[in-house]
Amino acid sequence: MPKLYLATAYAQLYVPGGESEDNVKIAKQALEGFDDVLTMDPQNTTAIRQRRANLLPDEELRQGKEYQRRRLASEPNNPEPYYWIGVINWAICYPRQAQVRKESES
Repeated sequence: MPKLYLATAYAQLYVPGGESEDNVKIAKQALEGFDDVLTMDPQNTTAIRQRRANLLPDEELRQGKEYQRRRLASEPNNPEPYYWIGVINWAICYPRQAQVRKESES
């Protein structure tokens, strides 16, 4: 439990979209903490849920979808993982779409 609480605390400190070195370091600490919990207990739904990887860039986002799929395997009637998969898909696509729109307006 202490590792889960520590990872959750780091995740709460993270500012989404912030690219400062400290912010990225906090995100990595949160992800590492959740990974440690999942190493000890692969079915820990709290760690899987918290490690949704809205922390960090595209590669981590894609990995976050995999964690949500794991959650679906252990909680098939829970709609929340579907929501997070949608949020992650949006987070991957939106910056590119905004850039294309900005370029087309110029």
